[in-house]
Amino acid sequence: RWARMQTYGYAYGTRFLPHDADSTARNGLSFAGECRQLGMNIRVVPPCADLWVGINHLKGLFASLEFDAEKCRDGLDALACYHIDKNNEPVHDSTSHDADGLRTMAEAHLHNLFRFTWADTSSAPEYSAIRRREHRIKPVRIGG
Repeated sequence: RWARMQTYGYAYGTRFLPHDADSTARNGLSFAGECRQLGMNIRVVPPCADLWVGINHLKGLFASLEFDAEKCRDGLDALACYHIDKNNEPVHDSTSHDADGLRTMAEAHLHNLFRFTWADTSSAPEYSAIRRREHRIKPVRIGG
């Protein structure tokens, strides 16, 4: 799968994996270790004390995120279906995988493993508009 992804022409940077990616499988390797062997730049995100720490941090980041409406449609639909049960706990189902991926990104941000370089700059909206026009991207703004 990694070889196929490399044919798309994207410049892949660091990939942030959840804390359990360092767990060793029966073959003696961890998922993170296998990814590193393939040449991926991997950082494993430390666990937060509580699931809600990552969820609430993600909610705070939403105003800084933009998604390509067409390419991200399935993921955005899954996020819209993400829900909690009667005990106020997130339900683990097919929609939670997309949400967990975004939460891992938020936890990496919370642990200062990366920062948004454009989130608070005044030039970002103009740049984004130019980029969208050049690439005919239809944005979906998430948050306020």
